[in-house]
Amino acid sequence: MKIVEVKMLKKLQTVLSAFALAAVLIPGPVPVSAEGGITFTVGKNAVNDDGTITTPISISADSQATAFDFDIDYDNTKVSFLKLTKGPAAGDSVIQASNDLTQQGRVRFVYIASEPLTEAGVFFSVKWQPLNGT
Repeated sequence: MKIVEVKMLKKLQTVLSAFALAAVLIPGPVPVSAEGGITFTVGKNAVNDDGTITTPISISADSQATAFDFDIDYDNTKVSFLKLTKGPAAGDSVIQASNDLTQQGRVRFVYIASEPLTEAGVFFSVKWQPLNGT
């Protein structure tokens, strides 16, 4: 098993934070590459019947990652984070998401698996609640 190095995690955090707000507010796809061969793509937002927004996050295959974490920063005056739903590419893994209590407008994602990622596709989806008529 290979654990993604901290250097890669910090770079991925920075890159994801830079485009996360755009991912929620701009129809996408928005690809992001990081060290270690991982490419995330933020897909096109979907407005659900209940007025919430779902943003799919896809991942490239054969990244060999078994653990990583990253943050997504968002404009908490426009949306609030509701939940994460694992996608088929996540396989038999654990993905946790929680609001960062030290910084408003930040969600931390943690991924852990016993086997490296090998399947491309939707890794997870993020559900957002628009605020104040956004």
